[in-house]
Amino acid sequence: MQTESPPFPGMQPWSDDLHGDGPPVPFWSSIWGAATRKEWRKKSKLAESAGFDTLLTADHLVDGMLAPLPSLIVAAEATSRIRVGTLVLNNDFRHPIVLAREAATVDLLSDGRLELGLGAAT
Repeated sequence: MQTESPPFPGMQPWSDDLHGDGPPVPFWSSIWGAATRKEWRKKSKLAESAGFDTLLTADHLVDGMLAPLPSLIVAAEATSRIRVGTLVLNNDFRHPIVLAREAATVDLLSDGRLELGLGAAT
């Protein structure tokens, strides 16, 4: 079992293959808000440099929470490897055809790095 150094002090090292017969276990991080574009870019770069595989954002109508799809474009532009995605997009807020178009655009502009979560969030 091959291990590597963890991205944060105090974390236990993880295995690239926990059972010896499968793909590496992905790790993701979630950003819950940023006050500026600069701060969003900084958090995105930090997640990538820390070794996370995917950066996810939520879809809540609360103060301080950016709209998920435009913020993913900025995160993808600021990084080169990490995948970007949504935890759960609230499908009651968006028409399915419009959402499909927007998701395809994010996927195209991020060079195929979109992870789309969809559901009936509240």
